[in-house]
Amino acid sequence: EKYIKNYRENINHLRPPTVVFYGKPNAGKSTLFNALLNQERAITSATPGTTRDTIEQETQIGGLCVRLVDTAGTRETRNEVEAEGLRRTKKSISESDLVLHVVEGVDNIEDTENKIVVYNKNDLIKYSKQKTPKHKAVYTSAKKRAGLNSLKEEIKKHLLAKETKTNGSIITTTRQLQAINESVVSLKKALHILKETNPEIELVAFELVESTRSLSALLGTTSAEDIMENVFENFCVGK
Repeated sequence: EKYIKNYRENINHLRPPTVVFYGKPNAGKSTLFNALLNQERAITSATPGTTRDTIEQETQIGGLCVRLVDTAGTRETRNEVEAEGLRRTKKSISESDLVLHVVEGVDNIEDTENKIVVYNKNDLIKYSKQKTPKHKAVYTSAKKRAGLNSLKEEIKKHLLAKETKTNGSIITTTRQLQAINESVVSLKKALHILKETNPEIELVAFELVESTRSLSALLGTTSAEDIMENVFENFCVGK
């Protein structure tokens, strides 16, 4: 049961942390996304709402493997496709390890711990440099590729600060989780039978064999059928 309990938390530490770009249309999210990747991964345009879907790409930032996610700009819309893009943006943010709130000029900055506010287009806009207790502020020009090193450093600091050790027992695949779940179910059935007034020991034995079979599948060891087949082939059981 400890394996099962720790599975969800441990699996998060075995995947690259997710950094999501968030902000209004035309704030320069896709340009900044491309700049950090050092490739033209996302289409950029002066037309608002160019990005309609999330775009993901893994990269190295300060020696860390990170998954960057570009998202649709946040604004009120009646366009069905763009509205779906905004829904996906919200989903990506809820699953992220860090949000880069990309700002062009003025925006409503909500205080959250897992956020870096990126004041973009610093070559065109004069920002009054202010910081709030709950978020870091970085000033960049994605188009000029200015301030990228400072941003990368802040991303690295934030992600390293969030790192925690995995909990004791580790399983890493859904196949392993399924095998342990099946083993636990069989063991609980056996315990339930044993609590009866006159437990049927044959049924208990059956559930124990089922549990062992599940664990054998997990460990890649010899199954109960293999053992019995070996006994009958190599030993004179009748005598």
